[in-house]
Amino acid sequence: MLGAKSDPVDALAKLAVVLRVVQTTMVALFAHKHTEGGVVGVLRSTHPLLGLAALAVFAFGQALNAGIYHAIGKNGVYYGVKLGKTIPWATGFPFNVCGHPQYVGCVLTLWGAFAPAIANGPAWLALLPGLWSLFYVFSGIVESDGSKGAVPAMNTRKK
Repeated sequence: MLGAKSDPVDALAKLAVVLRVVQTTMVALFAHKHTEGGVVGVLRSTHPLLGLAALAVFAFGQALNAGIYHAIGKNGVYYGVKLGKTIPWATGFPFNVCGHPQYVGCVLTLWGAFAPAIANGPAWLALLPGLWSLFYVFSGIVESDGSKGAVPAMNTRKK
């Protein structure tokens, strides 16, 4: 996965793909174990309006995440600014929607994905996306620099 001359941003991007596959697999296995009929059973027993609402929340979260990649690219998404890469200042979509749109997008995606399982399974299932959301909130606070989520180009930010 990592070569001797591997770009650190590329390495982080590859690691992120592996982590997403592991996370998705674990969530699916968790849902299978703790809900009647697993993922398929949950989808079949979800009220259509809840299903549509969950799909809309999920889709908007993914739109924010896709917007991040389009606005600042792989170097911006995977901490390239911390690794000496120049990242363009971005103020359009998705930065004009909310601060930290990548984290907001992830949280919306989580809740959109989990809503049917929470509605059809034990209430404590909400703890998993709830805790996961808190991690994103914490990350947003730690990374906050008052820019409302906009990403500055390296060494060009006005003080």
